[in-house]
Amino acid sequence: MDSGFNFFMFGGILSVLFTIAGFVIWIAGLIDCLKRDFDKTSDKIIWLVVILLLNALGSIIYYFLVVKAEQKKSKPVEHQEKGLKEDS
Repeated sequence: MDSGFNFFMFGGILSVLFTIAGFVIWIAGLIDCLKRDFDKTSDKIIWLVVILLLNALGSIIYYFLVVKAEQKKSKPVEHQEKGLKEDS
């Protein structure tokens, strides 16, 4: 009695999707790390080793520690409060 939908088939498809997603995240982290200008060359080498050894997990760690931190630094900061204007 085959109902056409097998739980194990669904698990296989889900496994393939997670594998592809992990691979894409890993490649994206590698490409970003290779293109990014670090202050020190050793930082780039360390991050490449972390990403290569930890795969998608390394790319996720890299994203939150490097990319997000850089985004926070580059956000424009408003120096004037809303409603308070200096007279020139």
